[in-house]
Amino acid sequence: MLKNLLYAMFLLSLCVSCSTGDDDDVFATEDMIDWYVVQDKPGKVNRLLYDIYKNEGMTIFINDTLYREEAEDQFGNPIVNLELFDVGYYVFSTDSKVSVRMAADSVAMIKALNTIREKVLPYLPKSGAYRPRSILLVDSVLKVFEPRRGKFEWSEVSIYQGSLKGVAIGQVGSVLEMDDLALSMWAGRILGAKSVDWIQENCDEYVDFENKTNEGRTSGSNYGIYINFTSTSVPPIYGFFNWYCRLDVAKKYRTPALEDDLIDYIAAVYAYRGKEGVFKEKYKDYYKMLDKFELAKKMVEKFEITQGIR
Repeated sequence: MLKNLLYAMFLLSLCVSCSTGDDDDVFATEDMIDWYVVQDKPGKVNRLLYDIYKNEGMTIFINDTLYREEAEDQFGNPIVNLELFDVGYYVFSTDSKVSVRMAADSVAMIKALNTIREKVLPYLPKSGAYRPRSILLVDSVLKVFEPRRGKFEWSEVSIYQGSLKGVAIGQVGSVLEMDDLALSMWAGRILGAKSVDWIQENCDEYVDFENKTNEGRTSGSNYGIYINFTSTSVPPIYGFFNWYCRLDVAKKYRTPALEDDLIDYIAAVYAYRGKEGVFKEKYKDYYKMLDKFELAKKMVEKFEITQGIR
C-alpha cells in the first residue's frame, strides 16, 4: 500500500514539473488549421461546396489534397507541406488495402452534390458518431480482398467508410447516367456508411439478416466467396444486389462482405421508401431479397428513432 502511494506521489510530481515550462512550449489551438472549414472560392462547384457547408454543416471534398503550402526547412531548402484525405487513415495505422481514383467531371460533381443535399443530408443525424465527419467524392473506390498466394486482388466497391477523416463515395463519374432510383441507391449508401455501425451493435435482426443470406448452406458462408460468372449465377439468387468484379481477371467476381451487403440494403430502404411495391415486384422471384429488405427496414427504423431523425 505504501509502495503504491509513493508511486502515485512520484507520478504527480512529474506532472507538476512538466507543466511549469515556458509558455513558448505550448501550441495554441487557434493557430492550427481546421481542414474541415470550407472556404468561399470562385467556380460553380466551389460555390456549391461552400453553400452546403454553410447551410447544412457538411464538409464535402472533391480532392484528396486538403492543404498545400510551400515552405523552407531550417537549412533553407524548399519543402512542401501537404495534408491529404488519406482514405485508409486510422488513429494508429493506415489501411494500405484501399485506394481511390479522383473525380474530374465538374458537371457530374454538381449533380452528385445536389443529390447529396436532397437525398442524404436531411436524413443524417444532426451530430454524433453516426454522422460522417466529411464526404470525399471520387470516381472509384478500390479495395483488396484477402491476398491469395501473396498477390493482391483488387476489386471496385461503392463506398469506403473506414477512415476517421470521412466517407469516400465512388461512381461520381457515372451519376449523369443514373436514373432517379439509381441515384437514390447511390445516395443511400452514404446514409448506410455510419448507421451500419449502430445497427450491427444494437439490432437483433442483424443476426437474422446474416442467417438469411446463408440459408441453404450446410457449411461456410455466402459472404466473401469467389463466383465464376454464369447465366444462372446472378446476385439476387444469393440475396445480393451485385457482385464485386475482380480487376485482374475478367468475369471473376466476389460476393460482398456482410457489412457491405447491409449497407446496400440500408440504401435500398431509403431508395424505395414510399414505393416498396416497386421493390417487391422487381425481386418477387428472390425470396432472400424480399426477406432481407424487410429486416433492413426494421433496423433502419430503429436507428432513425434513436437518432431523432423520424
